[in-house]
Amino acid sequence: MLYEAKQFADQDTMLDFLSKTIDRLNQFIRQFDQLIEPDFDKNVLWLSRLEIQIENYPMGIFNYAPITVDELLPDLIYRRIKSLVVTSATLSLRNSFKYFRTHLGFDKLSGNAAVPPANNDEGTFIKTVHEKIVPSPFDYDKQTLILNTAYLPDNSDAFFFPQSRNLIQEILANNKTGTLVLFTSYKDLKAVYEAIEQTCFENDILLLAQGISGSRNSILNQFIEDGNAVLLGTSSFWEGIDVQGKSLSLLILYKLPFQVPTEPIVEAYIEKLEKEGKQSFMHYSLPNALLKMRQGIGRLIRSKTDKGVILILDNRITKKEYGKYFKDICPTMIHSMMNPTETADAVTKKLKS
Repeated sequence: MLYEAKQFADQDTMLDFLSKTIDRLNQFIRQFDQLIEPDFDKNVLWLSRLEIQIENYPMGIFNYAPITVDELLPDLIYRRIKSLVVTSATLSLRNSFKYFRTHLGFDKLSGNAAVPPANNDEGTFIKTVHEKIVPSPFDYDKQTLILNTAYLPDNSDAFFFPQSRNLIQEILANNKTGTLVLFTSYKDLKAVYEAIEQTCFENDILLLAQGISGSRNSILNQFIEDGNAVLLGTSSFWEGIDVQGKSLSLLILYKLPFQVPTEPIVEAYIEKLEKEGKQSFMHYSLPNALLKMRQGIGRLIRSKTDKGVILILDNRITKKEYGKYFKDICPTMIHSMMNPTETADAVTKKLKS
């Protein structure tokens, strides 16, 4: 039984607090239920370790996440708003939005699928999806030279690292220009950082590396301000950075950006596709890598006056059957190099032109 407000100070405030606390407790209960009886058909559960040496701080975290979001986003977002504009230079693959549209659930907004939730008035939700591909304003044939070191060993070969390291050292020593090297793993980044550190020091080149030289924003600002620095970055540098002019004239892609197949969500999604009788490589791994590749390549040319070289060290573009798909999504022709001298000369010639 509740007392009158005049007998219970701040009654409304306390009731509001208790109501919110009950909601939070109910949410925690639902989350615990999901951990006790997880739905592995649509979700993945894993334990991640935290590298934090603080007393009484959790050493790990239980993670429970949906394998896909295509069934969640329509009800959470699309059917609750009147309109939505999604724009980027890397949403389409081979002149089609199919991969992006399917994975984000836009295909569920067509036809009879566009059914509004009960609490939404008729006509106030997204019913149709319109698509448009706009040609790039840049002249990539003139502004960009894309090279692939077809002669290097496979990236899984023990000789790949020393040979790729030697090539990077030679190119950096001969060309003092803004250089971004993109990696798919921190392990490779750290190994290359240690290998070229002396070369950069001897040639008075500022060397910056993600996770080593400072925060992402800090090293990015230093990279832009210096103009001739070398920046080594992993996943977050493949997208969302805008460096124009001489500060970025050489872009090196260390490996093709395939996701690590043992990552929990990636592994679960691959298993889901295989259970459905679909080829996971063609339906997921390859399209995902192609989108990431487009994002990485897009770091170089940011204006009509930019120019430079993109050097891809992974020979799978030339030697694997699926390499043709990477060639198709590149904005200009990829030239296959046959030896280190030819590669270094081609880079220098373009950068000095």
